[in-house]
Amino acid sequence: MQIQELINYSSHGHSKRVAQISGLLAAKMGYSPSDISKIIQAAALHDVGKMCIDAAILNKPGKLTPEEFEIVKTHTDIGAGLLMEAAEILDIAITVAMYHHERYDGGSYHGLSGKEINPVAGIVAASDVFDALISARPYKPPMAVPTIIDYFQSQAGRQFDSDIVAALLFLIQEITPIYKQEAQRV
Repeated sequence: MQIQELINYSSHGHSKRVAQISGLLAAKMGYSPSDISKIIQAAALHDVGKMCIDAAILNKPGKLTPEEFEIVKTHTDIGAGLLMEAAEILDIAITVAMYHHERYDGGSYHGLSGKEINPVAGIVAASDVFDALISARPYKPPMAVPTIIDYFQSQAGRQFDSDIVAALLFLIQEITPIYKQEAQRV
């Protein structure tokens, strides 16, 4: 399950309304603004486990059979499991969001350099730059793959960890088809 699916699910009508009401109740009961925000976000995800329940059961007109009701009841455990998985992902996602612009040579947003930089943040940094270079942007045309290869070779040990550059260049034949597939979908 992707975190984005959880977020999308939480913005649907029922969940959105439950979140709004929960926020109002929390405010009335004296919770801090920070806690109210967390309660709203948590409330929006209260039924997230229903994503994994058969829609035919959830949308059944009329009363559920005892067996169907037992299935519906599992949405609480399923939801908690999905959110636990998301929490595990969030730890690394926070690190990546914070440090994906760190330069290996230390010319960084946060002043980190070399092995101080989380290796996953370094992987995402190289992926981010690769995508930015190969993709057309409103302010620039796409860069040719041979030019991108030259760029990464010149930045090994400077902008990026040399091991990450070596891995990226090794995988270049597997990476570039991603952009051909994307172009075919448009």
